[in-house]
Amino acid sequence: MTPLRELYELYRYPDVAKEARRRELLAGIPTDARDEDNEARTSLHVAAEFADREAITSLIGRGAEVNARDAAGRTPLLCLALCRSGRRMPDDEIADAGRRLLELGANLPRSGRNTTALIEAARNRYHGLIAALVDSGQRLDSTDRNGDNALHVLCQRVAETTDDIRRAEQRIEGFAERWTSEKQKADTQRELEAQREEALRCHLSVALLLDSGQFDLGERNAVGRTPFDLAAAWGANTVSALLSGEDPYDERAPLETGGMNLFLALRRRDWKTFEKLLAAGADRQEVCDDPEMSDFTGKTPLLCALMWGETEAAALLLRAGADPNRRTEKGESPFGFWIERGCRGSDGMERYAPLLELFVRNGWHPDALQALQGESALMLTCRHDDCELAMWTLRHLLGQKIEVNARDALGRTTLMHLLGPGSAGPYQFEMLERLLEAGADPCAVDNEGRTVLHYVAEGYSHPAARQAAELLFDFGRPDVAATDNRGLTRHRHAQQQRDTRQIFLEKTLIRIQWTTVRLS
Repeated sequence: MTPLRELYELYRYPDVAKEARRRELLAGIPTDARDEDNEARTSLHVAAEFADREAITSLIGRGAEVNARDAAGRTPLLCLALCRSGRRMPDDEIADAGRRLLELGANLPRSGRNTTALIEAARNRYHGLIAALVDSGQRLDSTDRNGDNALHVLCQRVAETTDDIRRAEQRIEGFAERWTSEKQKADTQRELEAQREEALRCHLSVALLLDSGQFDLGERNAVGRTPFDLAAAWGANTVSALLSGEDPYDERAPLETGGMNLFLALRRRDWKTFEKLLAAGADRQEVCDDPEMSDFTGKTPLLCALMWGETEAAALLLRAGADPNRRTEKGESPFGFWIERGCRGSDGMERYAPLLELFVRNGWHPDALQALQGESALMLTCRHDDCELAMWTLRHLLGQKIEVNARDALGRTTLMHLLGPGSAGPYQFEMLERLLEAGADPCAVDNEGRTVLHYVAEGYSHPAARQAAELLFDFGRPDVAATDNRGLTRHRHAQQQRDTRQIFLEKTLIRIQWTTVRLS
C-alpha cells in the first residue's frame, strides 16, 4: 500500500490509536506526490475530501497546489463537494473547509467530468458550502453533462424533499387507521421535521443563487426543463413561487400556488393548485401568450381544458365564471374544441351532460360560429362519432330552439353534416327524423350545388341509403335529378367515391311508389 493510499484509508476508517500515524503521513508525504493506485491524487485532495481544515491549511502552507487536478480533472475543492467516500460529512465542517480552500486561492472551474464544486454541493445539499461558493464571487452558472446548472440541481433536490414531506405526512395521517408503535410514530415525526428543515435550507440556497444575478431562469437542461419546471412539477411551491418572481411569504396565494398560473397548473394536471388559483381570483379569460406552450398559445384556460378533455377542470372554470363564448382569433370556440378534440365517449354521460348544462347556464350561444369553417354547435354534434352522446346533445340543442337550417362557410346545413361521410348520421335515423321534425330542409343546396341527396350518396350505402331517402321524402320533395356545379348527379357523385353504393333515386309525387336504381 502506498503512503497516499494508507492516508486515505486512515481518513476513511478513523481510529484514535492510529491518529499519530495519520499525522505522520500528512507531514512526511511530499505535497506534489501522486498516488498512482488511486487516481493520481495528492495529499491535499485526500484532506479536502474529508474536510480536514487543519490539514488543508498545513499542506498549502507547505507548498501544496490548491488547484491541482487528479487523473479525472478534480480539484481539492471539487473533491470536498463530491462526498465520494460515501461518508456524509457535517455541513458546518464542509463549509469551513470550503471557505479555507477559497481563502487560499481555490478556483471554481469545470472538472474533466464537466461538473463544478457548486453543482455537486447542490446535489449533496451542502448548503453552507453553497453559501461560501456564492460569496467567493466566482462564476456560478456552469452546467454539467446533462445541461443542469446548480439552480437546476437544487430545484430537483427541493422537489424530492417536498415529495418526502408529502409521504411522511401521509404516513402520519394513516396512524389513525391502523395500529402503529409509538417508536414508529416518533421516528416518522422526526423524519418529517428534518425534511421540513431541509426544504427551508433549499429555499434559502435558491434565494442565494438568485441574488447572485448569474442565473438565467429560462435556461433549459438537456431534456428541456427549467429550474421552475423542476420545482413546480412536484409542488415545491415556496421555491417555484420564488423563481416566478413572487415573495412566497408575502401573502398566502403565492405560497399555495407556487407562482404558477392556470395554464401551468392545467399542463401539469395539478388540480389542487388549479382550484387555489381560481379561489385566489386568477383571470378566467386570460389568453396564453407563452410560446413554450405552443398547444395553449392564443387560447383561454377553458379552451385548453376542453381541448385536453379535462372535464372537471372545465367545470371548475365555468362555475368560476369563464366565458363559454370566448373564441380564439381564428374563430375557434370552447365547445368546438371540446366536441371535435377533447370529447370522448369514455367521458360518459354523467360527465358530459352536467358540463353542457354549465355551458347553457353561463350564457352560451349555440347558434354562434363554433369552428373554423363556420359550423354551428348542431353541425359539430352531428359529426361526432359517439352516437349516444351526439343524440343526447342533439335533443338538448333542439330544446334550446336552435336554428336547424343555419349554414356554414361552405353553405352546408345541419342535414348535410349529419348525412355526409364520417358523421354520426349513418344508421342513426332517429337523429335525422328529429332534425326533419324540427324543420330541417331536405331540399337544401350547398355552395357547390350539392343537394342533401348528394350527401346521402356519398355517406351511405344500401340499405341505409334507402332508409335515409325515405325519411327525406317524407318531409319534402328533393330533386332526384339535380346536378352540382360540376354537372354531377348524385348517381355520378356516388360513382366517384369508388365504392359500390345503392341509393333510392326516385319517388313519385304521390309518395307511395318507389324506384331503386343501382349505382356502381
